[in-house]
Amino acid sequence: MAYTVERGPHWGQWKGPQPAKEPKSKPPLPSSPYWRVSEVAAFLRVTPGTIYRLIKKGNLKGLRIGGEWRIDKGQLDERPEKD
Repeated sequence: MAYTVERGPHWGQWKGPQPAKEPKSKPPLPSSPYWRVSEVAAFLRVTPGTIYRLIKKGNLKGLRIGGEWRIDKGQLDERPEKD
């Protein structure tokens, strides 16, 4: 069991060894038919900026809903061409 050292609310106050926090696991892929840019980027293993660029160039079709881009997951079966 690994321990981390945390300081108390005041400088120099030591709380003693604390158990290490569990690393966060990746969330499961969404079941919605429309995915957010961040979800598509994680699925394709690219940055969100690449997804925005693909939408702008017309390689990926997206819908703008409530100020956010959404991409139909059916398009992701046919991966977009690389630049």
